Amino acid sequence: MADSHSNSPATGDTPSTRARPLGQGPLANAIIVVVIFVLGVAVGFPVATLGAGLFAENATAVLSGLLAVLMVVIIAGGSIILFRDRIWKALFNRSKVEAVRLAKPLGDIARYAAENNVQEATLAARDFGELAVARYSWIATRRWIVSATSTLVVAIAAIAGAALLFQQNVLLRDQSVLLAEQNNRIDDQTALMQAQIQLGEAQRSTSIVPEILAIGAAIGAETAALSIDGRATPAFSASELSESLRARIVAASNSARPYRHVPSPLTGLSDLEIVSLAMRRRTDLPSIAADYERWQAIQPPRSLAELGMPSDQLTDREVSPERGQLISLLYNSGIVDTELLSSAGADFSFAELRQPLLVGMSFRYAALRFIDFSTVEIRNVDFAGAALDQARFRSAYIVDSHFDGIVGGADRPPANVDLLPGTGMIGADFSGAFIDRSTFVSVRAFAANFDGAFIGNSDFSGAALGAATFRGAILFNNIFDHADLASVDLSGVIVFDPNFLVMLEATAESFVADRYAIEPLPLDREDNVHAFRFDDAMLEALDNGVLEGFIVVEVGEFDTEYVANEIPD
Repeated sequence: MADSHSNSPATGDTPSTRARPLGQGPLANAIIVVVIFVLGVAVGFPVATLGAGLFAENATAVLSGLLAVLMVVIIAGGSIILFRDRIWKALFNRSKVEAVRLAKPLGDIARYAAENNVQEATLAARDFGELAVARYSWIATRRWIVSATSTLVVAIAAIAGAALLFQQNVLLRDQSVLLAEQNNRIDDQTALMQAQIQLGEAQRSTSIVPEILAIGAAIGAETAALSIDGRATPAFSASELSESLRARIVAASNSARPYRHVPSPLTGLSDLEIVSLAMRRRTDLPSIAADYERWQAIQPPRSLAELGMPSDQLTDREVSPERGQLISLLYNSGIVDTELLSSAGADFSFAELRQPLLVGMSFRYAALRFIDFSTVEIRNVDFAGAALDQARFRSAYIVDSHFDGIVGGADRPPANVDLLPGTGMIGADFSGAFIDRSTFVSVRAFAANFDGAFIGNSDFSGAALGAATFRGAILFNNIFDHADLASVDLSGVIVFDPNFLVMLEATAESFVADRYAIEPLPLDREDNVHAFRFDDAMLEALDNGVLEGFIVVEVGEFDTEYVANEIPD
């Protein structure tokens, strides 16, 4: 640059005076570190403490602040570049800071030093110092301007991308919520479509009703002709019907397919449920209400809170009311022996029976899987060899009936009596049922449900009852000789023999008595949850000391591996 000593420019920069590349040097690095740290604190602290959502919501303010800082840096840098001559003239007494001007004072220093001219050499050194400081200040300032501007531009771009990413995540989260809601609506739509399909199947199946009525008329005509033999109480076998009529009955039973329909919530109420429904109105009688609440704790076949309310739900499984109508038609027409129909292929599985009473009917070998006998009074009915898997006898009244494979349904068969194929009762539901003087000899009743049932004077000899449950049931004078009781649940069972567990361990098979203990049963009607379930004769016998009640309490847990080993293949 020009000065008072010389106006001739230097020929070029020496290696020691060449400028370093952009972004290098201690000051530039320090500036970049400080800027990144400030940006990290400004961005990371709100994100970490307030959450990405809040940052995304205030991204506009953050970007606006960074843009304002960038504008300040640009304005300050532009002002420095535009007025650098005046600024450096005021600071360093120099208006130009080109690197080539450093050569002139260096040459003067060397020349005056050789001439031993100390004063001039000193002045030349001062000029060199002013130029060097001015040059370094200009380079550092320029680097700061460029680095700060570049860093802010990169930071703004990065923060803008992060803000857009946060916003995208917010939108994706909202979209996920909407997709979940859409999936729920699709599920509802699917359920409605399935209901529509099932109701369409119901409409198709009900078209068989005229054929059932025609079969009823034909049965009436043939039984009327058979009654001329002087029978006081007509009771016929299917073998006495014409072959064509039997074929029509078998065809009708197979044509009526099971389906789900909209049931009334009041369908199939037991007597106690009807009383409970009526007594709910008397909220001023807390003792009576408490009795029925305790009954529900033992046997809750349905929620009484829902009784009487409109229902738009389909039945929990497929049923066939038409097959139930066929059974009712046969019974009411006096056809009590259906064995020939069963052997001809009649299918009464899934039948929904609304016949209140069945007396003296035979379902030997019948296909009755998933049939519903709930609340039906069943007297002297023979189910020997029938397929009753998953059948329902909820709250049914069963007396003098035979579910075993014994020919003739003998109460205690002699040793030489042949057995029919064991009656299948896997998963059968007898919850809340009253069972008296009935036989279950050699039945296959794995995982059957006898919860809350009364079972008296009945025979379970040789029955396969693995994993069955008798929770809260009342057992009186029953036989379990050689019955398989693997993993049977007897929690809360009421018995009248203090040696009940000892008897089961001695006579039954696979029974683990150590899981249970037996305790006296209190008969206080206010405290005992079982007392109101006994009939009056049994309560009187208990009160007079003729009978003594005990309750089975579970004291050990079922081991998973042991349970699996207990249940036979």
